[in-house]
Amino acid sequence: MYFLFFTNSIGQQHRLFFEPHSYSNLMEFVRDQGIEDWGDCRGRAWCGTCHIAVTPKNDLVITEIDEVHRLSLLSNASTDSRLACQVFLDKRIHQTEIRYIGDD
Repeated sequence: MYFLFFTNSIGQQHRLFFEPHSYSNLMEFVRDQGIEDWGDCRGRAWCGTCHIAVTPKNDLVITEIDEVHRLSLLSNASTDSRLACQVFLDKRIHQTEIRYIGDD
């Protein structure tokens, strides 16, 4: 069993257990856990409502130009920023700390 730590918008940390590839992406998984109500663009990397910080970044390299573009428009983006809708739920995020940031 794999897990990650997710800190929500009000600072509560949750340890979430998951099976790799059980969801299309991290955004859908966290939303289905009832922790955040996000994803205005339905996972297209257009809105930034699922903006997160990933620590350690591991090998979660941004590969989609839409994600790069959206993050470049957010004033609160950092080198640890990702859009949860673009992060696959796989073993690369096992034991990762993820903090909700949101759009600005």
